This record gives sequence, structure tokens and C-alpha cells, in this order.
Amino acid sequence: GHFSFLTPQAAGTAAERWQASPHCTALYSLAAVALANTLMMCPGYDELRNVCSSLVTHFSIALPDSLSAYVPPSLSLLARHYVDSVEEMQQAARSLMEGSMHRMSPELRGQVVRAWAPRVLRLGAVSGAVPELTSPHGVSVLVLAVLVCRFAVPLDAAVSAVLVRQLLALLDHPAELHRTAAAELLGKGFPTWREHLPSSAEFIRKLFRLSAAHAHGAAAVTAPPAAPAAAPPLVSSSSSSSFSTCAPPLGATGTSSSSVSVDEGVAAPNRFLSALLSTALVE
Repeated sequence: GHFSFLTPQAAGTAAERWQASPHCTALYSLAAVALANTLMMCPGYDELRNVCSSLVTHFSIALPDSLSAYVPPSLSLLARHYVDSVEEMQQAARSLMEGSMHRMSPELRGQVVRAWAPRVLRLGAVSGAVPELTSPHGVSVLVLAVLVCRFAVPLDAAVSAVLVRQLLALLDHPAELHRTAAAELLGKGFPTWREHLPSSAEFIRKLFRLSAAHAHGAAAVTAPPAAPAAAPPLVSSSSSSSFSTCAPPLGATGTSSSSVSVDEGVAAPNRFLSALLSTALVE
């Protein structure tokens, strides 16, 4: 492992935090962009959203292009947050990771492939091995898959075959974040992965089933709760008129049941459907 320490200097500047190490750059960039993403979600603050959008652009694009001796962020650290359970952190990691790859020259991308491909090939030598995407081997799968999907970086057939096998296995992962990440990467890179799939038709059917299951779960989340069954009357109809002027029962709000608002759950976007549409464009 590596440790990075920022120590004070007499002539130090704030820019030094972006010139210390890849891990420091990744940590500061993730913190800044994730915070800006969170603030942009605040309703009713259009001016704040504009400022936060400018901050995201600054830390993702302007700062790396303008600062001399800028150290690019660690791809492995960013990749470990590619399936972060916090949506804003996940978005920050993905945008920073793709932005860092975009600034690479084709030669540098080739160096990244040559550095990470052996680790992926070792996965192919172990039968039944499906690593977590946050593990070192899972990170290597993510980095190479993103390079292929977003930047069409060429890979050896053996490396591509192992990547496809790992991503297909992740479609059955118990965590939905892993399943959606695998589906998105397979969908976006479908033109490249297609020749390495055991069956394109079976893969598309798998995406369809995952999309349908997600839609069914989302419908259950957003559906309003069922109205409770009415309790049987405690008094006879003949004597109920004597209670007509009494206070309403405990818990009543004085409004009709149709006007009471219910906090409904918010369903996550159906990324399986997006992956399915990506394959349909190729088909």
C-alpha cells in the first residue's frame, strides 16, 4: 500500500494537494464533486445549482487542464467507488474516472491496458471466481471494461473473453449495484463484447428479465399503502347518534382520507432497461 501525507511548508500553496499523489487527488476530487452533486439536489435553489455545476466542471475539467504538475487521480480508488451505495459519490467517481481516461493519450490508455490485463487474465485461470467489483481484481475488470465501453480501446481476445465472463456472472450478483453496473457495461460495449457472448439472444433475454423484475420492484415501492380495514362499530346504530357531537377518535386529522398525503418511495432509474436499449440499437 501507499501512504500520502500533506505536511505544512513555509512557502506551501493550496495547489499542492493536487500535486502530491494520485490517491490525494482522487480523494479531494471525490469529496468536492460528491458535495457539489449533493447540493445540486436541493430543491428551489436554482442559483446554488448553477454554482455547484460550475464547481463540478472546475474540479473535473478546468483544474486538471490549468494546473501545472497536476497529478491525475488514482483509477483504482475511483473504481472502488464506481458502485458506491451513495448515489452522489457513485456519480462523482464515474464522472471523474471517465474524465481522467478522456485526458489520456491513446498511448497512455494502451499502457493502462498492459498494466491491468494480466490481473484480469489470472481471473480466467480460476474457475468459478467472480470477484466483488470493489476488490483488486474487480477493480481491474471495471477499469478495462470502462476503457472499452467509453473509449473503444482494443483488447486481446483472451482478455475480452474473461471480461465478458466476469460481467455475465455479475448479472446474478446478490447486490443490485453490481448487477446494474455489469448490465450497463455489457450494454454500452455490446458491439465489442458480442462475439465473446455465449448467446446474444440469451443475454438480451436476461436483461429483459432483470428490467422487468426491477420495474415490478419499483412499482411496489411507489404504490400507496393499502387503506386499513374499517374497525367494527362499538355501539349500535340506534345509540350512535348520541355520540355525534363528541371529539373525533385519536389520530384523526380532521380531513378526509382522500386528502391525506402519503410519502411515497422514489424508485431508482431502470438501468437494466437502458442496457437493453443499447443492445437493441446494435441489433
